[in-house]
Amino acid sequence: SVTILKTTKTDKDIKVEFSLVPNELDIKMIKYGWGTNESPDTVNNWIYMEKKSVGETMLAKTNIDPTDNKKEYHLFVVINNRVIYMPININS
Repeated sequence: SVTILKTTKTDKDIKVEFSLVPNELDIKMIKYGWGTNESPDTVNNWIYMEKKSVGETMLAKTNIDPTDNKKEYHLFVVINNRVIYMPININS
């Protein structure tokens, strides 16, 4: 599956660094998207990523409205058509 290494929020964006756990050796496709709730159907824009080596750090980034005070964001990572939901909690 996926391991979150670091989450960073600035006034303009959120960056989530993650890596794949070693049992994901046969990766054909990786994409990610940010949704408005816990359903991947709320993702408007999927970002396709280059295939990475297992354990190599990948970055999921989204732009945010600086006036938005939400503390939870909904990140979805899709590996070989398997959706992994990752709620990202940000403390202001």
